[in-house]
Amino acid sequence: HIFFTFEISILISLLRFFFWLITLFIIYRFYIIILILIFIVLLFLFLNLLLYLWNRHLFLHWLLLIFLLLFLIIWQLLLLLLILILLWFILGLLEFLLIMRYLFLLFFMPIICFW
Repeated sequence: HIFFTFEISILISLLRFFFWLITLFIIYRFYIIILILIFIVLLFLFLNLLLYLWNRHLFLHWLLLIFLLLFLIIWQLLLLLLILILLWFILGLLEFLLIMRYLFLLFFMPIICFW
């Protein structure tokens, strides 16, 4: 029974490692997407300059659109970070509970059996 709990703890550790790799992959993908979006925003800013020279009213609409786009990007990244932190917390809590169960069985099982 104790060895089974220990194996589950090792499995949870492996799950955390693979989750860490997946996290790095997701962050790397988002980093590339952010670079592409920054390039698009810079392109929009250049178009803004041209529109500003042509018409002031359109310039303000484009500027509002760019700020909205940046806000949505930052919002999505914060949501992703929150989800990753919650998953790390849940896995860490699960591993902690399994280790505590293992320690409980290790230290208190002889006392219970002796009783």
